[in-house]
Amino acid sequence: MSSLTALLAISLIQSQTGGPSQQGFGNMALANRVVRVDYPSAPIRQFSDEIKNWDGFVYASNGREWPGIFLSEGDWAPIGSRTLDYPTPGKDAPTWKVKVIILTDVDVLTKGSDGLLRQSRSRLDSTLVDSTLASLARIPGYFRADTQGAANLSLDVTVDSDPIYAEDGTFGKSFMDFYVKPRINGGTYEAEDKVFRGPYQSVFIVHPGLGATPVSITENGTVCTSLPLFSLWTGSSEKASTGIDLAVVRELIPDLLHRRQQVGLPAGRSVGEPASSLIQGVPSLRNWVQPQEWAALTNPEDLSFDQLSSLFKRPTTQSDFSIDGGAEPYRLAPVSSNVTVSIVSDTDRGSVLKYSEKSVARFGGLALPVAQITVSQTPFFGFWAKTTSRDAMSIVFSDGAKQVEVALGRDVAFTPDGQWHQIVIDLGKTGLTNIERMWLTPGKVAQSQEKVEVSTVDWLFDDFTTSGLTAATPPPSAGVPSMESSDVELRAKASKSASASALLKDSSDFVKINGLTDRETPFNAADETALIELSHSVNARVAEASIRQLIKLNTPTAKAEVLRLVNASPFERVKAIAALEVGRMDDAKLAGAVSRLFAGKSKWTRLAGAQAISTIPGNEAPIILMTFLQEIDPMIRLEVVRLADVKNPVVVKRLMWSAVNDPSDEVRAASNLRLIFSGDPKSAEEGYKGVRDESVGAKLAVLEVLAAKPSETHRKALQVAVTDLSPRVRAAALLAFAKLGDVRQDEIANTLEDKFPIVQMALLDLAKAKNIALPPTCVASLKASIDPKVVERAKELGD
Repeated sequence: MSSLTALLAISLIQSQTGGPSQQGFGNMALANRVVRVDYPSAPIRQFSDEIKNWDGFVYASNGREWPGIFLSEGDWAPIGSRTLDYPTPGKDAPTWKVKVIILTDVDVLTKGSDGLLRQSRSRLDSTLVDSTLASLARIPGYFRADTQGAANLSLDVTVDSDPIYAEDGTFGKSFMDFYVKPRINGGTYEAEDKVFRGPYQSVFIVHPGLGATPVSITENGTVCTSLPLFSLWTGSSEKASTGIDLAVVRELIPDLLHRRQQVGLPAGRSVGEPASSLIQGVPSLRNWVQPQEWAALTNPEDLSFDQLSSLFKRPTTQSDFSIDGGAEPYRLAPVSSNVTVSIVSDTDRGSVLKYSEKSVARFGGLALPVAQITVSQTPFFGFWAKTTSRDAMSIVFSDGAKQVEVALGRDVAFTPDGQWHQIVIDLGKTGLTNIERMWLTPGKVAQSQEKVEVSTVDWLFDDFTTSGLTAATPPPSAGVPSMESSDVELRAKASKSASASALLKDSSDFVKINGLTDRETPFNAADETALIELSHSVNARVAEASIRQLIKLNTPTAKAEVLRLVNASPFERVKAIAALEVGRMDDAKLAGAVSRLFAGKSKWTRLAGAQAISTIPGNEAPIILMTFLQEIDPMIRLEVVRLADVKNPVVVKRLMWSAVNDPSDEVRAASNLRLIFSGDPKSAEEGYKGVRDESVGAKLAVLEVLAAKPSETHRKALQVAVTDLSPRVRAAALLAFAKLGDVRQDEIANTLEDKFPIVQMALLDLAKAKNIALPPTCVASLKASIDPKVVERAKELGD
């Protein structure tokens, strides 16, 4: 990695050339805040003459040039001026609806290749949230200008400050399914609270997870993309990063193509000359959408056949599109915005280069002067380094195509003891033939982990040279794992067999987490007191690992302490973990104590309370669990539905209510499905009513499962669904029919001459799967389809 989010840096520090100029374009309400809309402009960050002329760049004594590697704030002003040409459309104008959820606090625990667990905590403070909102506020104006006023873009932004604990830092499919899916509806549904929950055309999850990459998953018909604020990549020079605004702009293109397919429109581009780009490297949306199509693409309901037919008749072409023109809202610079470089005086070495990195996460770096090194002729590269910081640095070598990182202290020996050390690198081991660029950076590992120290990362460097070097610096010695070692990594390796008392005395949470979680030898009763003390740790990961070890002791005092923590701990995460363990104690009398978590401050605590109650035996626990259906968070209500005891008549009545009245498509669908598969015919009959839900999204969710779990008992429901007003629902019903036994033509009679391509495709799939001979009028209808793809497939049916 060479650089991370320039957007973050804008809010953290002023560039060395001064802060960006601002021009106001009004205000916007986002996340219950008033956000000023700005399109800033700033010059490229450059070095002072003192740095350019410093004699420490020995290898580049003549004609020094610095490569642009790190994206820095650039010029949004041309886009801002274009927005003035296209006033905001009226309320009835086509509007592309975007939902953005900003997660501010994440704690990820992952196991590295060395077998050690590492905790990565990252957080967006109020300054970073404000800068993210300011970045998002530029997008509607860009969208309006890019579509030349043909459509508007609305932003619905939620800031979630509840800490999230995860073992998967990608925030991909599992997280989307659990957290995002119940929050967005796939069809229109008017809930009592009148809150809009979808459908949206785009959904973005902005999070501070370290080392993650963007992930896109389709949930309830909408493309949902997680965007890691600290590690957004554009694939430009040396993998430079970009801000959240440009990342969203880029993702609108695949979202648009998905929406075209969903609506049933052909994917061809517009006829004529390629539309010019507003932003360098980003094609215009006008290459895929003509003005009259926006109404169809933003319509929450299915199009009528006449609307769809008129759009299919437009000519298309697969011509190229332009990405060369437009503004440069971010520009490549030789130093990232979070790094300050200066020349300072050192007692031992005179004038040296000082590298200062000030940011909440490790990213960015400093480019060294352009090099033209032939490795066969110049086998070594060396420099001097000095620091007391425990936050590591790397140097990256590149031939313009391939990059090779050498980490100080990992690949070559280095001790951050405040003394000068010469580093000599064997360039032959990089595998590169020629070296054109080099830069200093935190490195991939450091950027994927939380900072070791909160303070500014300061390093001193001197004499970068290729001359007079005869031997490379060796890698560091492995060392022997020991709890007495000064090396935290060696203590972490030794911790797996250490006593709880030894872990309690250790100053490192990293050591404690490994010693408590990944044991080689079990704890015993002698460890109980220390484990209880560790369960009171302010670090939630240490506390939760201690609680799990206490339960394994199976002593009365250990169990009593865990039960006490459910309601007495000052930390929400500890309450949640303790509740889950109490739920496994197999004691019906504990349901009442756990039920108090219904009033927990954190939704994750309340979720754990519901999960814990579902594991408690007895007749009361299933009914107490239904109390959590009153929960405001749909993620918890969905989990309650999944955990509900459908053999309990009181529970079944509650599920019947949520199947009709819950504002979340996913919760209503899940309620219906629990009833369908309850084993009780009367309950199932109620559940099958889900195919008549008000929302297309809920109906499709039910039909998807009926297709995945085929049963003859589904047949009557499918007969209803196949006559639905929505062509998407009719198509889904046909696909579900294809999983059953014999299908009679009278069951699908209304679809035999259906003119919607999506239904025609499903009918062709069904006919092929069941070897159904379609009547001549049906075949003629398919061959006359408005969709060339249907016509092509219909040829297989013969005359």
